[in-house]
Amino acid sequence: MVLSGAGKRHYNLTAAYTELEAYHIAVHQHLQEAITLYDDDWLSDKTLRERIIERVETSEAGSDGVMRMIDDMVQEKHREVIADAEGKE
Repeated sequence: MVLSGAGKRHYNLTAAYTELEAYHIAVHQHLQEAITLYDDDWLSDKTLRERIIERVETSEAGSDGVMRMIDDMVQEKHREVIADAEGKE
Protein backbone atom coordinates (compact mmCIF):
# COMPACT_ATOMS: atom_id res chain seq x y z
CA MET A 1 0.00 0.00 0.00
CA VAL A 2 1.54 3.22 -1.18
CA LEU A 3 -0.84 5.84 0.14
CA SER A 4 -2.20 5.99 3.64
CA GLY A 5 -4.63 8.16 5.55
CA ALA A 6 -6.58 10.67 3.48
CA GLY A 7 -4.72 9.82 0.27
CA LYS A 8 -5.63 6.18 0.48
CA ARG A 9 -9.19 6.98 1.52
CA HIS A 10 -9.74 9.24 -1.49
CA TYR A 11 -7.84 7.38 -4.19
CA ASN A 12 -7.67 3.66 -3.36
CA LEU A 13 -10.66 2.84 -5.57
CA THR A 14 -9.12 4.40 -8.68
CA ALA A 15 -7.69 2.09 -11.34
CA ALA A 16 -4.33 3.86 -11.21
CA TYR A 17 -3.96 3.25 -7.46
CA THR A 18 -3.54 -0.48 -8.02
CA GLU A 19 -0.85 0.16 -10.66
CA LEU A 20 1.00 2.69 -8.52
CA GLU A 21 2.49 0.18 -6.11
CA ALA A 22 4.51 -1.73 -8.73
CA TYR A 23 6.18 1.50 -9.90
CA HIS A 24 6.79 2.60 -6.31
CA ILE A 25 8.42 -0.72 -5.41
CA ALA A 26 10.59 -0.56 -8.55
CA VAL A 27 11.91 2.88 -7.60
CA HIS A 28 13.08 1.68 -4.18
CA GLN A 29 14.32 -1.71 -5.36
CA HIS A 30 16.52 -0.35 -8.13
CA LEU A 31 17.91 2.47 -6.02
CA GLN A 32 18.78 -0.02 -3.28
CA GLU A 33 20.55 -2.16 -5.88
CA ALA A 34 22.51 0.89 -7.10
CA ILE A 35 23.51 1.75 -3.55
CA THR A 36 24.65 -1.81 -2.93
CA LEU A 37 26.75 -1.74 -6.09
CA TYR A 38 28.21 1.60 -5.00
CA ASP A 39 29.79 -0.18 -2.04
CA ASP A 40 32.03 -2.08 -4.48
CA ASP A 41 35.04 -0.64 -6.36
CA TRP A 42 33.00 1.27 -8.94
CA LEU A 43 35.74 3.85 -9.52
CA SER A 44 38.01 1.31 -11.22
CA ASP A 45 35.34 -0.98 -12.71
CA LYS A 46 33.59 0.40 -15.81
CA THR A 47 31.12 -2.49 -15.93
CA LEU A 48 30.10 -1.81 -12.34
CA ARG A 49 29.60 1.89 -13.11
CA GLU A 50 27.42 0.94 -16.07
CA ARG A 51 25.34 -1.37 -13.85
CA ILE A 52 24.89 1.44 -11.30
CA ILE A 53 23.80 3.85 -14.04
CA GLU A 54 21.39 1.22 -15.41
CA ARG A 55 19.81 0.76 -11.95
CA VAL A 56 19.42 4.51 -11.47
CA GLU A 57 17.89 4.90 -14.94
CA THR A 58 15.47 2.05 -14.22
CA SER A 59 14.56 3.71 -10.95
CA GLU A 60 13.94 6.98 -12.79
CA ALA A 61 11.62 5.16 -15.20
CA GLY A 62 9.73 3.80 -12.18
CA SER A 63 9.52 7.32 -10.80
CA ASP A 64 8.03 8.48 -14.09
CA GLY A 65 5.45 5.71 -13.70
CA VAL A 66 4.64 6.87 -10.17
CA MET A 67 4.05 10.39 -11.43
CA ARG A 68 1.85 9.15 -14.30
CA MET A 69 -0.23 7.06 -11.89
CA ILE A 70 -0.66 10.04 -9.55
CA ASP A 71 -1.80 12.14 -12.51
CA ASP A 72 -4.18 9.36 -13.56
CA MET A 73 -5.59 9.03 -10.04
CA VAL A 74 -6.25 12.75 -9.81
CA GLN A 75 -7.86 12.84 -13.26
CA GLU A 76 -10.02 9.82 -12.47
CA LYS A 77 -11.11 11.30 -9.16
CA HIS A 78 -11.82 14.64 -10.85
CA ARG A 79 -14.05 12.91 -13.43
CA GLU A 80 -15.84 11.13 -10.58
CA VAL A 81 -16.46 14.37 -8.68
CA ILE A 82 -17.74 16.11 -11.83
CA ALA A 83 -20.05 13.19 -12.63
CA ASP A 84 -21.39 13.19 -9.06
CA ALA A 85 -21.98 16.96 -9.19
CA GLU A 86 -23.77 16.70 -12.52
CA GLY A 87 -25.93 13.87 -11.18
CA LYS A 88 -27.06 16.04 -8.25
CA GLU A 89 -28.29 18.87 -10.46
